[in-house]
Amino acid sequence: MTFSEKLITLRAGRGWSQEQLANKIGVTRQAVGRWEKGAGLPDAVSLTNLSKAFDVTPEWLIDETASGRPEPRRARRVKLAWFDYVMFALTVLSATACLILRELLYGDAFSSFDIWDVYSVLQRIYQAAVLPAMWFSMGWSAAALLSYLGVRSLTLGKFARPAMIVLGAMLPITFAVTVLDVLVLELWYPYHTLWLIGTPSALAPGGLLLGLAVKRKEKTK
Repeated sequence: MTFSEKLITLRAGRGWSQEQLANKIGVTRQAVGRWEKGAGLPDAVSLTNLSKAFDVTPEWLIDETASGRPEPRRARRVKLAWFDYVMFALTVLSATACLILRELLYGDAFSSFDIWDVYSVLQRIYQAAVLPAMWFSMGWSAAALLSYLGVRSLTLGKFARPAMIVLGAMLPITFAVTVLDVLVLELWYPYHTLWLIGTPSALAPGGLLLGLAVKRKEKTK
């Protein structure tokens, strides 16, 4: 198959118009039209963008001796960003703090009634800050490792990233608002979200979705 035949077949298979494809790869509709008519070939940048859009190798696109069956790109490994390392560190620190606080809270350190106020403060810190931070950062760290290893999330279309961001942010934001009201503001009693305080592990999926949705640079090799 020629390059133009492959391009027409791939675009039709995705149900994209020439203009939609042009917008995805940053060229004009006229450029896509010329390529499909066989009047020219894309430059290196456009070829790379085409291969990413269709998830095939650039070599397969321009090799007219290759089979008509698309050759998928290899799993795309990414470079870990600074925020990934922050989450790794937060996981370790919060997990360590959890172990220390559990020993203090459920051991014999607060057997005296005189230090009950200290116990109450530490209990709040443990339940409303340390545990949630540990579970959220664990979810994010898992997503970072999956991305680093080249494990790709399911393709949900062009709205996948915004949807994952919204869904991932809902639980952490709801948790923060609930804790803020219960422990500080006391403006209303959040009956429907109070369970989150007792189930901080529910923040792990939020961290996982946000960690998968965030953009990272792909490795060139």
